[in-house]
Amino acid sequence: LAGLKLSAGGKPLKWTRDEYDVYAFHVDVPAGVSSIDADFQYLSSRDGGYEMTDRMLDLEWNKVALYPAGYFSRDITFAPSVTLPHGWQLGSALEPIGQAKLSSTGDTTTFKPVPFNTLVDSPIYAGQYFKRVDLTPKGGAPVHLDVVADAPKYLEMTPGQLQAHRALVAEATTLFGSHHYDHYDFL
Repeated sequence: LAGLKLSAGGKPLKWTRDEYDVYAFHVDVPAGVSSIDADFQYLSSRDGGYEMTDRMLDLEWNKVALYPAGYFSRDITFAPSVTLPHGWQLGSALEPIGQAKLSSTGDTTTFKPVPFNTLVDSPIYAGQYFKRVDLTPKGGAPVHLDVVADAPKYLEMTPGQLQAHRALVAEATTLFGSHHYDHYDFL
């Protein structure tokens, strides 16, 4: 985390890092402030696989989110958004509510507000080469397989691979007797 700037209503807020916990910040919040804007950069490590390349992104919200201490995560609502390079597509369990093109920084997608515990359980896979495959069983809730790749050739699926993924969805519904989702995205 670098370059942290906090503000409320367009006015900067003073903050300090906790003396003992490097993940905690102390912020002077004026009375009447109901939301805080945070601007910072996330410095991605290369350990344990990729998080971002020039063609793909694996965004885990818990690595790029700040939240107030002392509250249940289910009681903290976030209105997430992400800006990706022009032309990139994304897959996520989050539900988009709009997309606006920004000429200098990329394309921004805004999602429906969700509790923090839902946000951190809803990563985004995005990339220059992206394919969304419909796996929805007849009469069932929408199910998709969202695939991101280094090159277009890696997005191709054989009929057997497609059938195996469709069967997985049907078999899960048969096994559990129902589904507890409005839509499902395999990433």
